[in-house]
Amino acid sequence: MFQTRNKNFISLYFSSISVRQSFYLLWCLIALPFKNKEKLRVKFHKDFSNLFHGNKSFSFRSARASLSALFLALDIGEDDEVLISSFTCLAVPTAALAAGVKPVYYDIDQSNMMMDLQEIKKSINENTKAIVIQHTLGMGQKFDILREFCLSEEILLIEDCALSFGSSLDGELLGSFGDASIFSFELSKTLSTGWGGMLLINNPKLVDPVKNYYEQVGELSIFNSVRMLFQTMMCGLIYLPRVFPIAKYPLPLFFKLKLFAPSTPIEEYSGQVQNDFVTKLPKTLLPLAIMQLTRFEEICFEHEKNFLIIRGHLEMHEYQLLGSLNKRNRCVSPRIPFLVEERSKFIDHFEGHGVEVGTWFDGPLSPLPDTDNFNYDKSKYPNSSFIADRVVNLPCHARLKHKDLKLIEKLLIDYKSI
Repeated sequence: MFQTRNKNFISLYFSSISVRQSFYLLWCLIALPFKNKEKLRVKFHKDFSNLFHGNKSFSFRSARASLSALFLALDIGEDDEVLISSFTCLAVPTAALAAGVKPVYYDIDQSNMMMDLQEIKKSINENTKAIVIQHTLGMGQKFDILREFCLSEEILLIEDCALSFGSSLDGELLGSFGDASIFSFELSKTLSTGWGGMLLINNPKLVDPVKNYYEQVGELSIFNSVRMLFQTMMCGLIYLPRVFPIAKYPLPLFFKLKLFAPSTPIEEYSGQVQNDFVTKLPKTLLPLAIMQLTRFEEICFEHEKNFLIIRGHLEMHEYQLLGSLNKRNRCVSPRIPFLVEERSKFIDHFEGHGVEVGTWFDGPLSPLPDTDNFNYDKSKYPNSSFIADRVVNLPCHARLKHKDLKLIEKLLIDYKSI
C-alpha cells in the first residue's frame, strides 16, 4: 500500500480517537444492552446544541444523510434546485439526489477555496430553494450580504461544516450563521466517531418540520450498527503510527469479509443510495460521540496549534497557501491544504518517509462522476479545477506528536531542495 523508509506512519485518519477510546468502545458494546439508548441520544443532542446557543440538533448516520433529511423534511424535491460549491465531496450532491433535488454548482475564489458571491448570484433562478456554503478545511467565511438576499428571496442558506467543526469567526462557531448546518463525525474529521453526522437548525421556523420528520426516521440494522462500532474500534488502533505499517495488511481481508465497509458505498458513485441512507446515528456510537464532545475544546486546541505550526513552516518556505488568517478567524481542521506544481512528486516524497498526503478535492467534485445525473461539467468551473489539479493536504490533527511536526517540517524543507 505504502512504501515507507520510516517505521512509523502518520495517517490523515482517525485524528481524535485514542487507544483508550478504542477500548472504551469495546466496553460500550458489552454494556450497550443495559443502557437506555434514547437517553444517550437526548444527551448527545443537548451537549451538541449547547455549543450553539441551544439551537436544535438531530444526529444521523452521516453528514450527507443529515443534508438529505433537511430537504425531505422541508419538502424540497422534484423541480427544485440547490446551489453547491463545485469544489467539494461527491457526498454533497448525492444528498441532494437522494431527496430528488437537482444539484447546481458555483465556482469558487481561486485564492481561498471560498464562495464567489458573483458566481452564486449568476446561478440563482426561480427553482433555487437552497444554497450550501462550504467552509473548507477550517477556512471560515461570513456571508451577510448573501444571507440578506436569501432572506428576501426565501432561499434556504445551509452551512457545510463537515470539514470545519470547531472553527469560528468573531467568537462564533461556524455553523451558527445559516438557517441550518451540517457536520460530519466520520473517520477523517476533527471529532470522529468513525461514522455519523449532525443537522443543526438555527432558524426556529424549521424546527417543527424537521423534528416531525426525525421522529419517523428509522435506526440502522443491528448488524450494521455493530459493524460500524467494530470498524471504528479497530481502526482507532490500526491507524496508530507504530501499528499501521504492519496492521495495514489485514485491511483488505476485513473489507472482503464485510467486517469493514467503505464510507461511500459503491452505488453512490453513480448517484444511487441504499434504502437505509437516511437513518439515525447508530446507538452503538452514541457513548463515543458523547465522550468526544467532552473533549471538544482540548481536541480543537490541538488541531489549531498543529495547523498554525505547519502553516508557519509552509509560509516560511514559500509554499502556495490558500486563504489568509487573522484574529477574527480560528481555524480548526484535521488537514492543512496548499498547492504544489508537481503533486505526484510531492506525495512520493512524503509517503516515502511515512507521512500520508491527501488530495481533497482533486475532482474538483471528488471523486469526479461519470454519470449525467450529477449535472456536473468540470470545464465550467475553472477556479475549482485550477485548485483541484494542484492541491495537497497534510495532517495537522490531534494525534500528531512533537516529533511528527519536526518530521513534517524537515520534509517540507527537503522537498524544496529536490
